[in-house]
Amino acid sequence: MLLLAVYAVSGCCAAVAGIIIAADIKGADANNAGLWLELDAILAVARRTCVADEPVMRQRLADAHVGLEIMRLNALRTLAGSESGTLGRAAMVGKLHWATVHRDLGELAMDVLGAEAPVELMRDTVLDLLRGHED
Repeated sequence: MLLLAVYAVSGCCAAVAGIIIAADIKGADANNAGLWLELDAILAVARRTCVADEPVMRQRLADAHVGLEIMRLNALRTLAGSESGTLGRAAMVGKLHWATVHRDLGELAMDVLGAEAPVELMRDTVLDLLRGHED
């Protein structure tokens, strides 16, 4: 009975988390929710480090936002056209656009974090792996 209660509570918590994320990204597209959250994190770091004040970086941040918005609109177009049960060209364009935006967000994150970012990320990854093997 206790196990059932734990599953019920965790299910409710997961539902609330999903609602919060859907409200945060203003949509129900779970596939792209992580990309919007990633952009929010990049923007927060850019503002904190004053990188967002540079015109070129500000343009790249705006381009990332526009790219995500295009991806969201393309997903809506794909869903609207999928009534026949088959996916058309819009789905293939969406996959290609997703790969490009995902790559660009990674490069943007590295540029916002600065030259030390890859070293710090690699160090943290190696430490996490080592801690995992110690258990």
